[in-house]
Amino acid sequence: MCYTNAMKKLVPVIIIVALAAAYGIYWYGTQKGEQKADELTPLVEMAFPKPAEVINVINGTVTAVYGATLAIEIENPEDYLPHADGSLRATSTRQATMTPNTVITIDSVSGSAAGTSADIKVGSAITVRTDANIRTTDKFDAIEISVMQ
Repeated sequence: MCYTNAMKKLVPVIIIVALAAAYGIYWYGTQKGEQKADELTPLVEMAFPKPAEVINVINGTVTAVYGATLAIEIENPEDYLPHADGSLRATSTRQATMTPNTVITIDSVSGSAAGTSADIKVGSAITVRTDANIRTTDKFDAIEISVMQ
């Protein structure tokens, strides 16, 4: 009976020591991981720099045309790092309004030519220049639109 009483007292001590050791290992690993991440951050930022704070030119695909407004799907500038699982970057939609002063060009392998809003169709790959910061603005007036063909 003495042996069982001693075991009953020893088991909680062993459990407490094991939990303390597991937590210590977890804490040490977390600290080392954070330290390594801090060391690698400059390399990651050099290979994949953050997009500019002000973005005035976007490339995207026209997803809808509503009169003089174009819905353009672009790669989200906030999702600029490669995904470890190989998935595609997130996209977001911007709305560009064509004004009477918007210059439209058609770009092809043979050169550029003047275009009109009728040349812009759903599915068109376009480049849009604006005065607005499209990183923070979803709707803006287009200054220039280049349609890729």
